[in-house]
Amino acid sequence: MKKNLRYGNNPHQQEAEFTAPERSLDILSGTPSYINLLDILTGWQITRDLWIATGEIAAASMKHCVPVGVALPGKLDAFTQDLLGIDSGSATLSAYLRARSSDWGAAYGDLAVVYGAVDAELAKILSRLVSDGIAATHFSADALDILKKKKGGQYLIVQLHRAYEPPRREIREVMGVELTQNRNNYIPELTDFEFVAGEQALVTQLVNELKLAAITMKYTVSNNIVLVSDGRTLAITAGQQSRVLSTKLACEKYIACQKFQHADVRAVLKQSQGKLTDRVLASAEAAQTTDLFVPPETPLVLGSDGYIPFRDNIEIAANHGVNVIFEPKGAMRGAEIEKAVADHGMTLVRTGFRAFYH
Repeated sequence: MKKNLRYGNNPHQQEAEFTAPERSLDILSGTPSYINLLDILTGWQITRDLWIATGEIAAASMKHCVPVGVALPGKLDAFTQDLLGIDSGSATLSAYLRARSSDWGAAYGDLAVVYGAVDAELAKILSRLVSDGIAATHFSADALDILKKKKGGQYLIVQLHRAYEPPRREIREVMGVELTQNRNNYIPELTDFEFVAGEQALVTQLVNELKLAAITMKYTVSNNIVLVSDGRTLAITAGQQSRVLSTKLACEKYIACQKFQHADVRAVLKQSQGKLTDRVLASAEAAQTTDLFVPPETPLVLGSDGYIPFRDNIEIAANHGVNVIFEPKGAMRGAEIEKAVADHGMTLVRTGFRAFYH
């Protein structure tokens, strides 16, 4: 299948197109841009791997080829409930909203990707949100009727085929130079998570959180740090040359996310009027004026796509309430990292698989 794209990376890059294998994906509505398609393909890989690893529906909110948030189904946070006037929903709806609520501001104009069936419940919510499009493995007839009316009928809707298997070899061309490699087919399992220090029971208790961190890191530009709790990401940083800066930014994003849950910010939300975007902006302004935030009710996991080189990363994580550090093996100062984790009463889990992505 060969189709035109709206444009390449930028509007002046015309004559853009893509070629896809048969029975891989179908465009049901709208015309994707180059970045739209990269968002879909990245989100598809994340959610597909999560479904394989956990057996659960998974969702990603994508922007600029990086996930804003990734989540499994579960409880909606208080801010999201207040904003949308709902207290629960279908598994597909909750997975997507939990992914998007990792950062309501950054998710503005996102590309939603769901490894699962989009129902009318999710479609109605999407019709109220600023979003560039959605890709999923199935759409109900009612959902399609609702979504095809969005953006004057130009809302991007893409169906992903569950049976599709990507090729074993990957090819990339830059400046006429072609690079090939075997596809990274690693799917994390419980046996891959090696307990090193702290509370061993947390490894089994948090197996889905560890899988979520591992898979999100696998498809996020390095260096990256991911913070996860209760089956959803609370912060993701990407493309940082400095590991400690990536850790610092992730922790700052996590605090910003959790400020939205504070009663003072939610009070501003409830008093605000206008479109959902205006109400989110009013809440964000309120969040910037307070140091108060609500920590998650379940343990907080910090995942690093590469090994942590120095203990300063651990100090920052500890100061922000992280309970579990998850990293690949191989650091020269591994013993120093173990001591730092123990000094702060945290748990350290390691894996034999690095997760660099470029």
